[in-house]
Amino acid sequence: MLRVISDYSLWELIEDSRQYKMILFADEKYRKQVRKILKLVDVDLAYEVSEDGADDCCQIYDLLYEDIDEIMVIVAKDDFFKAQKTLSEVGLQMGVNYKNIERFSKESNLLPYYYDPVMGYNLETKEKDTAGFCIFGDKEKAELRILTLGGSTTDASIYSFKSWSECLHEVLNEKGISNVVMCGGVAGYASSEELFKLIRDGFSLNPDIILNYSGVNDMQVEEEYPYINFYMRQICQHLIQKRNMNGLNFDSHSFGVSYGINGFDNGELSEKCNFWVQNQKMIHAICNMRNIKHISFLQPALFNGAKPLSYREQSYQSNLVYVGVKREHKESYAYRTKNFARIIKETIQEYEWIVDLTEIFDTEDIYIDYAHVNERGNRVIAEHIAKACFG
Repeated sequence: MLRVISDYSLWELIEDSRQYKMILFADEKYRKQVRKILKLVDVDLAYEVSEDGADDCCQIYDLLYEDIDEIMVIVAKDDFFKAQKTLSEVGLQMGVNYKNIERFSKESNLLPYYYDPVMGYNLETKEKDTAGFCIFGDKEKAELRILTLGGSTTDASIYSFKSWSECLHEVLNEKGISNVVMCGGVAGYASSEELFKLIRDGFSLNPDIILNYSGVNDMQVEEEYPYINFYMRQICQHLIQKRNMNGLNFDSHSFGVSYGINGFDNGELSEKCNFWVQNQKMIHAICNMRNIKHISFLQPALFNGAKPLSYREQSYQSNLVYVGVKREHKESYAYRTKNFARIIKETIQEYEWIVDLTEIFDTEDIYIDYAHVNERGNRVIAEHIAKACFG
């Protein structure tokens, strides 16, 4: 069954219909349902395309006759990766000329994340010697070894288009710099997981430079004790509940996991800002001790640039933005994003190795949600990072 997972997904279709000619590319079992959804909100379809020869649909290659800057293809397919390949063959880009109606492909929910005793969970990758890292370039022959860290805006496995880490590898190649980029970004990681992953896994890859790009996930941390990952807490609480079964002796202090240390006293935004900055300072100090260059980047998000809100951003905010599965009640996302960036900017002025990137998209419309950007946006991130590191 097709699911429209949030108000935002539907809102985005309405907004796109104001700018683009809307075209549907859907499995036969979804066509009637999507047509009904769009009709209810007065979104008109120009036509539909298919690969199965449906009588009321055009051929997929009819898209070649369109000006791709004027169309938006709505994808509702079970095999999204196959659809992505097909649309790429006719010159379309994900997030720019076509979008999955759910925003995330069905397969992306089945990515090989697994429970991890230190970080809570991690990304399983094919090569054992680089487990948890996506590799771009030849790690044996490259003259410069770069390790990148962050959350879902860095994770190279979520979207079918290029991450900023992969774009960075290409940008440096274009500059004639022999490099390999080892991307350790994992969706949902805050700065505490970046720190732990670097200490446990990152240094074993012998990087010459470490770059971490983050901020948004720290702003959203709700746990009282942010060094304890949400998934780790789940496991511990489950074991505590079962401790009287089968002679199991387990409490909240087992394996060194304590709920009473290094926490937020009241979860104020200023504390979350300080927490992010302190973790960057720890990462930097450890890298200095190992004579490894390190630069931290405060990431941009939809509301933390310098320019006034665009119509799109205003509409997004008024739509009572979903973050994950929860609607914002206590504080608006825009308020927290703006003030999180403001507080950190005031704090980091003395640290030349923390680079503020929050304004790099002030002339771009590249967001696909509150923080994630399309491939063009990832290229912009990579170019700014390359300039900050190599001039």
